Amino acid sequence: MSHSKQKRTSSLPKLPLPPETRDLPATQGMLQLVRTELRSEMKAGFSNVDKRFDEVRAMIHDLSATVHGLSASVHGLSASVHRVEASVAHQSMLAEEQNSRNLIVLEGLTGLGQRQTRVELRMDETWELVRSYAAMARKP
Repeated sequence: MSHSKQKRTSSLPKLPLPPETRDLPATQGMLQLVRTELRSEMKAGFSNVDKRFDEVRAMIHDLSATVHGLSASVHGLSASVHRVEASVAHQSMLAEEQNSRNLIVLEGLTGLGQRQTRVELRMDETWELVRSYAAMARKP
């Protein structure tokens, strides 16, 4: 019995199994469709990349404009600082000049004060002399 079974299975023709779809050959048309689809997807991807590059370029351009604006502001501030420095130097020179004039005036006022003191002393001495003459004139 077992012997006849073996014969039977070996006497049957061997049928090929149906292949899986991934193992099936592709036609030229199928390849063209896949190629077209891939090119379309790549073109869309490159378009997105180009769009992103354009956005980055625009951002860089905006940043560059901002930097130029800031640079102009810094130059304006620098010019203002130079004007303030020049004004401070001018005021300092005027203060030194006024100080030297003040010293001359102070010397003059000091001399005038000393002269006034001497005149008052002489006036006091003169009054004392006049009083003493008046006192002598009253004594007969």
